[in-house]
Amino acid sequence: MKKFSIALLLLLLAQATYSQELKITKKTLPPAVLTSFTKSYPAAKIHGMNKETKKGVTYYEIESSEGKVKRDVLYTSDGSVAEVEEIIGLGEIPQAIKDAVTKQNPKDKITSAEKVMRGTSIQYDLEMKSKNKSYEVSYSLDGTLIQPHP
Repeated sequence: MKKFSIALLLLLLAQATYSQELKITKKTLPPAVLTSFTKSYPAAKIHGMNKETKKGVTYYEIESSEGKVKRDVLYTSDGSVAEVEEIIGLGEIPQAIKDAVTKQNPKDKITSAEKVMRGTSIQYDLEMKSKNKSYEVSYSLDGTLIQPHP
């Protein structure tokens, strides 16, 4: 019985932390989410929508583009923005981050960059390439390493 209880507890814990993503349409998107998106990005073209649950909280993601900017915006059901991710050009990476990358990984190359905004917090997620593998790292605006590569 003890083994069954532990297994059940582990299963419930895994479900609570597991992120599920489901493609949806405008019909199933909460109206507040669509209103918030179109108000903030009136010229953006929507490419996809997802409903996802992270740690028991339901979010709605709108994948879009506006000119050369590719953007994913994550909303709560009331239309509040939880996160904005924008793919940026390598020339748009702040100098402090470029300097940190050069110091920490002098032989590696940045292949792509994404600016991630959560409330007032901004971080940059970089896809890096070394001789034989690719990896991701994250930096704060001032060049502080947030997430080192494994």
